[in-house]
Amino acid sequence: MQKIIIVLILSFISLSTILAQDENALVLIDEGVELHDNELYAEAIRKFEKALRIESRNLAAKYEMANSWYQLGNFDKSAELSKQVVDAFGSYWSESVILYGSSLKQQGKKTKALRVYQMALKKDPGNQILRYHLGVIYFELKEYEKAEEHAKMSITLNKAHSLSHYLLSIVMLAQKKRVESMIALYYYLLLDQDSDLSKEAYKSLTAIWKGYAQASSVNVLMRKSNEETFFERVSATLLKNSRNYGEGVKDSSQFVEQTAFLLSLLSGTECDEDDFWDKNYLLFYKNIVDLQFSSAFAYYVSACNNKERVLVWVSNNSELFERFIEWMEEQ
Repeated sequence: MQKIIIVLILSFISLSTILAQDENALVLIDEGVELHDNELYAEAIRKFEKALRIESRNLAAKYEMANSWYQLGNFDKSAELSKQVVDAFGSYWSESVILYGSSLKQQGKKTKALRVYQMALKKDPGNQILRYHLGVIYFELKEYEKAEEHAKMSITLNKAHSLSHYLLSIVMLAQKKRVESMIALYYYLLLDQDSDLSKEAYKSLTAIWKGYAQASSVNVLMRKSNEETFFERVSATLLKNSRNYGEGVKDSSQFVEQTAFLLSLLSGTECDEDDFWDKNYLLFYKNIVDLQFSSAFAYYVSACNNKERVLVWVSNNSELFERFIEWMEEQ
């Protein structure tokens, strides 16, 4: 009986020691994450290393340390650690797949990164972020049809993911599909007006308008289309009206006018809820026109370019803008 008690006591002490070590590792990881969030990456790595000395297989510590190495620009170590987490196929697997692929891309190994993403997609086909990164890498490899496919799937899985709309816009522009590019750009700017990328997106949008203004004939933009699709007909109409654009977008009022014209064209078709473009964009834009929110929408998406002018318009049209925002919140 006494031997049994001694064994139980020793087992309890051993278990307590293990639990204490696990707890210490978790504390170190939390401290490391806080340091990482404060951009103290080297200090964060030291915390994660200490955690791994306590618990060598801790996937959280490996992932977080890989992320810190990535931020420091050491893509070799980031790839090495994130691959270990990917191979373990446990906690932090999804995040580590993206980090591993990103590390490989930074090393110039885009084809290998693509294979990593493709293999991961077989295990998790509904992973929206993975779809987005696949779209990005296909775009970088200039495989635009595949990039379009994954950008669309990413939006289907999460319409609120702003970067997917931006990705789709640049993919469509690379394929000379200007109207589709504008449609996605406008929606991206609806979701993001405060980042550096939003300013670039606004410049891209006004550049497309300028391209219509500078086109000398229908053949410049419609050389391959023969106006076979709805979007091609819209593009042809924009081109025929290009003399009204002057040198492109000169100020907010002109941007609003051109946006309202585009939305009116886009609302002039019957929408099919099973069609990607109709479901994710055209139904939304049609409602904006029907509710007479075109000007409110245009000013809202242009906030990244001239907030002061937008605020002046909002103060002078507060009732309309409030109704627009209330409607937006219901979408």
